[in-house]
Amino acid sequence: MNQEKVALRISLVGCGKAAENHGSQIQHIRDVRLVAVCDREPLMAEQLAARYSVPKVYVNYSEMLEKERPDVVHIATPPQSHFDLAITAFEHGCHVFVEKPAACSHFETQRLLTAAAASHRKLTVGWGYYFDPISRDMRRIVDSGAIGEVVHMNSHFGYDLLGPFGWPVLSDSDHWVRGLPGKLIQNVADHIFNKIVEFLPGESPVVDTQVWSNYRGCPQLMPTEMRVLIKDGSPTATAIMSSTVRPLIHQFQIFGTKGSLSLDFTSGILSANQTPTVRGVIGSLLSGYSDAWRRFAYANGNAARLVKGEFGYFSGLQFLMSAFYRSIRQDCAPPISYDLILRVSDLVDRVLSHPRLAVCERQRIV
Repeated sequence: MNQEKVALRISLVGCGKAAENHGSQIQHIRDVRLVAVCDREPLMAEQLAARYSVPKVYVNYSEMLEKERPDVVHIATPPQSHFDLAITAFEHGCHVFVEKPAACSHFETQRLLTAAAASHRKLTVGWGYYFDPISRDMRRIVDSGAIGEVVHMNSHFGYDLLGPFGWPVLSDSDHWVRGLPGKLIQNVADHIFNKIVEFLPGESPVVDTQVWSNYRGCPQLMPTEMRVLIKDGSPTATAIMSSTVRPLIHQFQIFGTKGSLSLDFTSGILSANQTPTVRGVIGSLLSGYSDAWRRFAYANGNAARLVKGEFGYFSGLQFLMSAFYRSIRQDCAPPISYDLILRVSDLVDRVLSHPRLAVCERQRIV
């Protein structure tokens, strides 16, 4: 039998907002089957199962693993539970696709990846933006040498506190995000820092962090703004999270000795900047036309991607899932290296060690 044609059996634990994203993308991938969902709240599991025609519903995680024997478990629960759920999945012989962050600390992440290797199972983290079409195009351009040596990067992530994800955090004093050591910042930190770490040469960057709350009505125990300066040898980087900048911005810029690239995750446009070949006023005018034409051409390319089902809000997540399933079938390396996962978790720990976040956590516990 052709191994490529054997449908992988997928189970999902945690049936909240993140699970909706997983369910919607799994159904677009060939040769996989979502066979069961699990949540401690039966109604949540039943509703998700109904929306995606999932045959089995469970409230007991271990029972689901024992009865369904899934090849892959998707973990879409709050991060505080990721470690235990993933370890249990490995013990049942399952591969693991876990939402970000993989665990609540660098130490836990190390233990999780060690457990994956010891059980000969694979793990990946839900870094959907990391595999957006513009992210993949950026890596091809950087690898080609077109922008030269990387000198600086900037990662900016906007968060809408009054949006569908932010408002529940504000309105519910017991929301799981409030229980994370880094609160909102930790919940989105992987999206901010994985783009940067990929291009840092070392493993011990110098980090200078400033965090504060700058949103009316937001409790002081939950910082909503972050500014980070990172230096690792030659390259430097800045990282920004803001809940007050409008419009919301999700961008990444990478600057090199020959040119620079700008990625806008809202529009799905990658822009390239290079030294003008014509000097003076005429060169400036032509440069503007050239930039506008490149953006127009890229937008046309996105239209073609849309027709093929390769462009959209969750196109990166679907690409990651497909690549992860392929790595399981072909027994090759998963799409995100464990080294990168570890380096990102280490950088996040360095950022979260900021005294203000530590004080917030102590006050929350008291």
